Amino acid sequence: MLFFIVEHKPGSLYKALKEFYKRKINLTMIYSRPLKEIAWNYYFYVEIEGSLKEKRVKKALKELIKNTVDMKIKGSFIKI
Repeated sequence: MLFFIVEHKPGSLYKALKEFYKRKINLTMIYSRPLKEIAWNYYFYVEIEGSLKEKRVKKALKELIKNTVDMKIKGSFIKI
C-alpha cells in the first residue's frame, strides 16, 4: 500500500502507473484525494499485489520515485 503525488500536468499519472504495468504488477485499488495545501493537486492511494521483497516490485518502486513529487510506502500485508 502506498501514497504518491505527481505533477499536475498531462501524462504524469500515466508515467507513474506504467511502472506497474511494465512489470505485470496488479493494482487492486487506486483512488485520489485532493491536497489541502495546493489547489488542483492530488495524492494517489494505491494498493498492489506483490511483496516488497520481490525484485519486480523493488524495481517498480525505484522507478516510481523518479516519476513522482513524493512517494510513501504505508504498509505491506501478507495473504493468509
